[in-house]
Amino acid sequence: MLEQIVRSSQRLVTLTEDLLDVSRLQTGHFDLRTEAIDIQAFVADVVDRYRTNLGDEHQLTLEGDDTPATVRGDPARLEQVLANLLSNAVKYSPAGGTIAVSVHGDGSGPEPGVLIGVQDQGIGLPPEALETIFQPFGRAANAAQRQIQGLGLGLFICRQIMERHGGRIWAESPGDAHGTVMRLWLPTSGQ
Repeated sequence: MLEQIVRSSQRLVTLTEDLLDVSRLQTGHFDLRTEAIDIQAFVADVVDRYRTNLGDEHQLTLEGDDTPATVRGDPARLEQVLANLLSNAVKYSPAGGTIAVSVHGDGSGPEPGVLIGVQDQGIGLPPEALETIFQPFGRAANAAQRQIQGLGLGLFICRQIMERHGGRIWAESPGDAHGTVMRLWLPTSGQ
């Protein structure tokens, strides 16, 4: 019973923080405190800390290339994005499985950057939900059908954070019951 109370209070704290962030976004008071970040080390640290609170039914892996990459960003806000994606990967994989995080330099575009992926083996996304999940209160129909709790603010806030960093976030999924990959792209800096 105590565990249930703790989980419920954590959900209330998250909900309150999300609502405050939405308010800050709407009023233009969503400030970033940027600094140079070694993104490989940063992601590894977030994954290690998240791994300590993971249950036995999920495994968390991290892979990346050895190319050093520095981004200019707000560490607290970028951690918020990664934590949201990891939390969603667990939540939308109720049967368990591997959550694979990857970090790679991205030389495919005109601007140098780093590509981060968070892949789960969960319920997946129907094609029509690939964009709607980033809207305020946007949720995929299969999540509601499976009665998976959520308000639909986390990914909206993540997209706003990524855009304020000059980056992008998007979802890829082969469809319902086939898992999801959430992708983040951030421009790298020479500093």
